[in-house]
Amino acid sequence: MLYAICDGIYGKVHLRLAQARLAVVEQQARGVHRMSRQTIRAPGVPVSPLPFSPAVLAGGFVFVSGQASVDETGKIVPDTFEGEMRRSFENVAKVLAGAGLELDDVVQVRAYVRDPGDLPVYNKVYQDLFREPYPARTTLTHCLPETLRFEVEAIAQMRE
Repeated sequence: MLYAICDGIYGKVHLRLAQARLAVVEQQARGVHRMSRQTIRAPGVPVSPLPFSPAVLAGGFVFVSGQASVDETGKIVPDTFEGEMRRSFENVAKVLAGAGLELDDVVQVRAYVRDPGDLPVYNKVYQDLFREPYPARTTLTHCLPETLRFEVEAIAQMRE
């Protein structure tokens, strides 16, 4: 049984995500193959030697892997917290462009902030990057190595 609390457009998006996940579980239980997935790649997107896709399109959503303050070759570009945050979101925008989307299509953000003292700057920049209704958001602190101040992953909804 599916339980969901929906409030506004983002509640509906979360309900759709929950329904998509439930459909996958039900299909697997019946032996039906999972829904198709497509890797999203775009020019200027940082490369990584690690085994993951920059983004995956599945079930009408684009799931963007964690993006940090790195250049096109994957080299870390150290900066102030705000600079690293902005570069990370620029990388998210490049990935989304590969699917014909932009930051306005983002419905959920999960951010990793090394120093909780940077949260006021995070909130200010977030308001610069997004407008109401804001994407759903989770922010985790104290979870990055010394080489990074910020990393972000996102989920965007394909346009109808």
